[in-house]
Amino acid sequence: MLNCRRCRKCVYLSMLTSLLASISVFFMTKVSGIANEKKDNTPMYIVGAIFWLGLILTYVLTGIASYNRKKAVELGYGEDFIHRIGVISFFKNREAKVTDIVMAGNILFVLFELLSGFDKDVIILTSIFFTIFSVHMHCILNGKNYHYVKLTKDI
Repeated sequence: MLNCRRCRKCVYLSMLTSLLASISVFFMTKVSGIANEKKDNTPMYIVGAIFWLGLILTYVLTGIASYNRKKAVELGYGEDFIHRIGVISFFKNREAKVTDIVMAGNILFVLFELLSGFDKDVIILTSIFFTIFSVHMHCILNGKNYHYVKLTKDI
C-alpha cells in the first residue's frame, strides 16, 4: 500500500514540477531585459536553473513513480496491465483527451507564430508555456503511472 501512495504522490509532484518549468518561460523576457540594463546575467541563470531543475525533477519523479508502481504490483496492489508509454499514447482518459486537444492546438499555434513572423513577446511566451506544459501533461496523463493511479485510487 505504501508504494501505491508513493506512486500517486510522485505522479502529482511531477505535474507540479512540470508546471514550474513551464512557468519559468514567462520570466525569460523580463530577466533578459534586466541582464541587458544592469549588465548582470544572474537573473538569467536563476530562471534557466529553475527551468532545467523543473524538467529534471519531472523526469526523476516519473522514474520514481514507475519504480513504485512496479513494486506495488509485485506486492499485489493493483494489477499489471499492458499500456503504452504516454509519449505515444493518446486520448486514454477524459483528462488526457482535453490535454491532447490543447497540446495539438498549441503546437499548431506556435507553428503559425513561427511561420508568420509574429512578434508579440507576451503571446509567444504564453503559447510556449502552454505548449511545454501540455506536452508534459500529455505524457503524464496518457502514461502508465497515471493509469495505475486512477485504477488504484481506492487503495
